[in-house]
Amino acid sequence: MAIKRLNPRRCIGCHLQSNTGPLRALQRDTPKTDSTEQTAQVVNALFLDLQCIFPAWKQSFPTDQLLQRAKTQWIKGFIENQITTERQVQRGLHKARQSVSPYFPSLGQFIGWCEGEFEWVYT
Repeated sequence: MAIKRLNPRRCIGCHLQSNTGPLRALQRDTPKTDSTEQTAQVVNALFLDLQCIFPAWKQSFPTDQLLQRAKTQWIKGFIENQITTERQVQRGLHKARQSVSPYFPSLGQFIGWCEGEFEWVYT
């Protein structure tokens, strides 16, 4: 099965799929492939979305080096917590948009937002 090319300008939820999403590929011990490059694009898109939602994001990531390290940790955190579907990430983004805080959420907080039952209808 071929993996579709990702458009980095689209939100992360547009790229993840139920059991074949790019994050799923990182769960196997494989060398860097197109899938891991796609995962990087997905995480970059997620961070762009979160930076738009949380205007004080620079407080958390004052340098590009810290931002890149955070993205690496978020990928690891998603894998460790089985956050691998579009639906989970969309749930997290939905909760992020409801947040009254201007500050970037912690990885654990975002994972918590991704987990659990839907409280809204996804169409």
